[in-house]
Amino acid sequence: MSSPRVLLLLFTALAGVPALPAQTGPLFPEPFRVEHHVVQDDGDGSRFVTDPVVDTYGGSWLVSERSDGSRLIVDFARREVSEVDTGRGIYWTVGFSQLGDLMARAARGQGLIPEQAVQAQEKQAGSEEAPIVVEELPALGRRSSAPVNEAWTRTVVRRFRVSAGDRPEETLELWIDPTIHLAPAAQAAIASFESELRRGAGAAAELSQKMAAAARTQAGGGFTVRQVQAFALGPLSETATGRLEDVTTRIERVESLPLELVTIPEGLARIPHPLEQVVRFLAGEEERRRMMSGVEDP
Repeated sequence: MSSPRVLLLLFTALAGVPALPAQTGPLFPEPFRVEHHVVQDDGDGSRFVTDPVVDTYGGSWLVSERSDGSRLIVDFARREVSEVDTGRGIYWTVGFSQLGDLMARAARGQGLIPEQAVQAQEKQAGSEEAPIVVEELPALGRRSSAPVNEAWTRTVVRRFRVSAGDRPEETLELWIDPTIHLAPAAQAAIASFESELRRGAGAAAELSQKMAAAARTQAGGGFTVRQVQAFALGPLSETATGRLEDVTTRIERVESLPLELVTIPEGLARIPHPLEQVVRFLAGEEERRRMMSGVEDP
């Protein structure tokens, strides 16, 4: 599994959300529901399409419902994430910071963020960043991997292309629906959550977030209904070889977020987050390699 695919599965539920300064007020005073999926083309003929995900925004929650019946609950008030799987009778809950730490440790342990990339990121931390350029393009002529609900194709959707420097893999295109707005408090809460997740995604994910935010700023707000990003197969590759597309197939207002979506049913068994097992396994493997090589602890 390539690194971009791992990252897209981690970030799918939060695609298209801008990051602006916080202010007082309700997070999602006008609840809405978004159905979308992600397509990855690797540039070598292989193609990966996720099952549709339905995200519902309301109150202080974002709930992502999957096709297998499980759901992910992001509670911005409590700064917790829970996954509920009634089919298997289990659930897990972790804090934002704990999830970010698990993602970072698992990504580095599996080599998804090689040590060379980490060192390069640290070396460039104090250097001047590549300029981000935002260009607005005609929204007509949009080509998508799936038909999109007419409810938003009839709106004045704005299309932007964002680039950073002259590297082809650092190119992003966004289609933004200006009729769906998030309050600044909601945008700030989601940005805080994303900052935790980015600890496990490296510099590329952080740059992508900044590029998307630049486009939304120029658009004056709105919700991203389609996002296309070029990527390189390897974290250190210099050539863009594929692309990720997150496309909305339906977006609609709802009267309220059903309370059953954010409620963990009684009788479910609480388990550790799956990444906790991954991190323990990787730590054990590293310890075994250290012992076999005869390296002593400092």
